[in-house]
Amino acid sequence: MSEQTKKENVVLQAKSLSKSYSIVDAPDLKVLNQVNITLHESSSLSIRGDSGCGKSTLLNLLARLEPADEGTIFWGEKRIVAASKPLNVEASWRAQHVGGVYQSYY
Repeated sequence: MSEQTKKENVVLQAKSLSKSYSIVDAPDLKVLNQVNITLHESSSLSIRGDSGCGKSTLLNLLARLEPADEGTIFWGEKRIVAASKPLNVEASWRAQHVGGVYQSYY
């Protein structure tokens, strides 16, 4: 497969995603630090890790359910600066293009 074909078949790409939370014991708890992911058409991805390592946070950032501190997300050709837009701006787009089954669905 040529580099051009590979590039055209990218359906999801995250570049330099970072996310921190402020909690009482750790005012700057860095959960994700400069995460990069590329997902091509007709491929699958498994995200595994210990409890609390950031798996759900990563999925929430990719689905734009919460903002990243920094980074860029591409859904096909749609470029999203992860920390910029209010999340409700993309709600109708998300409803048409993103689906998921989360561990806490209620």
